[in-house]
Amino acid sequence: MCKTCTQYRKFLSGCLDGRGPAPEPQSPPLGPRPVYVAPQRPSVASDPRRSRTPLRASISSVDSTATVNSAHSLASLARRISRELYPNETKLASLDTWAKNMGIYIPRGRPWAPEVVAQYDEYKRLGKICQRDGDAFYSQWQETKKNTTVEEHLERAQLALRAAESAYKTGKARLDFLHTYQNAYSSKESIRTHIGEIETELKKARERLEDVRLNHRNLFIAHGRKANPDVFR
Repeated sequence: MCKTCTQYRKFLSGCLDGRGPAPEPQSPPLGPRPVYVAPQRPSVASDPRRSRTPLRASISSVDSTATVNSAHSLASLARRISRELYPNETKLASLDTWAKNMGIYIPRGRPWAPEVVAQYDEYKRLGKICQRDGDAFYSQWQETKKNTTVEEHLERAQLALRAAESAYKTGKARLDFLHTYQNAYSSKESIRTHIGEIETELKKARERLEDVRLNHRNLFIAHGRKANPDVFR
């Protein structure tokens, strides 16, 4: 086609080649736009940590206000037990000093009065509960110590708090018995043994309180983006 026909895009008379302008190329038809499919997250059911036991709460329960409030309550209770432990630890230190410096020890002898027997039976009863609660904590820890879920951290903190309270009550009951009935023992050695048991229980309570705090912190780390962090302070 000649330059003039090309410029006006139509056939003009006198065109040198006589064919007129070339047709415009057609654009290819538009097809449907590709659809982006986001990658799917694995379901909770496929996570082996979530199916460790049917008694575990679902992940939705972890995001609930009740769970957050439970974590907050755990920390508050742990602080209360810690405050109550201190005066008993001070009293124990005083009795320990007394036992170390006592002169001739004259035991009261047996049979004990009914009120002495009742208080003795009470701290023995509390000791059995303490053992049971401690075993429950250790059992859960052994079962869930690897790849611990948020639910399991909460459960472990609850069990640790229960074990701490049981140990505190047992130690306090033993301490009160010694403080009230200092001559109810058969010998100085028996008193020293009893003091050692009190030290063990109060120390155990402190250790379980530390477990409460540890799992409380782990709850914050795992759950802090989904909840108000102020409740974990």
